[in-house]
Amino acid sequence: MSIILTIILVGAIQGFILSFFFYIKGNLLTNKLFGSVLLIISTALLLAYLQNVIDFKSYPFLIKLSMPFSLIFMPLLLIYLQKLTGQKKVNYLVFMPALVLIAYNLPFYFGSEAMKMDYFIRNEQSGKPLMIEKLEGVFIEFCVVAFSLQAVFEAKKYKQNLKAIYSNPVMGKSSWVQFIAFVMLLLSFLALLLSVLALFTDKVPVEFNFITAIGSTMVIYIVAYYLLSYPHVFTNVVLANQRIEDSKAIEKRKAVEAPKSLDKSGTAENDKTIEASKIVEDKKELLLFDLKGKIIESLESEKLYLKPNLTLNELANTSGVPSYLVSKVINEHLKTNFFALINGYRLQHAQQHLLQKKKKTIIEIAYEAGFNSKTTFYETFKKETGVSPTQFIKEHQKRTNLEEK
Repeated sequence: MSIILTIILVGAIQGFILSFFFYIKGNLLTNKLFGSVLLIISTALLLAYLQNVIDFKSYPFLIKLSMPFSLIFMPLLLIYLQKLTGQKKVNYLVFMPALVLIAYNLPFYFGSEAMKMDYFIRNEQSGKPLMIEKLEGVFIEFCVVAFSLQAVFEAKKYKQNLKAIYSNPVMGKSSWVQFIAFVMLLLSFLALLLSVLALFTDKVPVEFNFITAIGSTMVIYIVAYYLLSYPHVFTNVVLANQRIEDSKAIEKRKAVEAPKSLDKSGTAENDKTIEASKIVEDKKELLLFDLKGKIIESLESEKLYLKPNLTLNELANTSGVPSYLVSKVINEHLKTNFFALINGYRLQHAQQHLLQKKKKTIIEIAYEAGFNSKTTFYETFKKETGVSPTQFIKEHQKRTNLEEK
């Protein structure tokens, strides 16, 4: 148990440091939201550590203090993910379970020391909570599971957004978000299962109380790893998403203003309006077709795909096309996403150079083509061609030998 407590304590200290880092890093709301998540998790971890190393008779006010924390940081994490995916409105009803739990426990928080110590002995030492206390645990874990499920869906949407912005997964590293969501879902589901089983047992193992603490510690270590390995992922994506959202807002405003301008020009009659709308739609299609040519030309003439960290906004700046229109053309006219489009060009470039008799390794060619990860190159190559780069070269050599014969 001492090793687990040490890990939890180190995780809490790391969490406090990381939360401070996010609070001072820029003025982004998302950074402050995530900093708040880490601060609450770290405080809960610290309290979990303290309840095993101090005498609670001297500090009875700490008993049950961290109980609502999971119903606060999970909604905050959910709001953080929703902000990353571009959602503007916040549904504050997600904090209702926490408010209900706090309101229910107000008599306990302002109660006598004897009542608090009785609770502590029952739950943290003897493992014999009352039925109402067991149901309280079920309520908390059920809410956390529900929040975790929604977080998994939001993380999936976040990953899709990244593929529309970044050409390399390392620049838009999203696995940390998904991993956190899945870890929280797995551990909260396990905690819910144990809470339900506890309803039918006389004694609950005290070790069960460490499940959430261990899961929260894992979250802290995951964030620390990704912050050190990929520091840009906590800022670049938010800024890029914001630029795209701003561009979409401009497009919507223009779409609303267009019918008004038609009305003012004396074409308010239904038949003329329909005809005018068709003309506008046709012009839009022609415009998008022309823009597709500009985007493709910029990619091929400038060979932008060779840049490992190419982003949607860089392509937009080079081609002179607004980023929201670049995204629209790629999605609707080319029937793909930015990530797949750029890696398709990189793959073609790599295939051409693999077949040339140059003294270069496969990995050197992959990096020259714009891939900045060996794993991504091999996965993309295998997915598109059905064979590995080595097999691709061998098969080409066999065909060449047969043709020469």
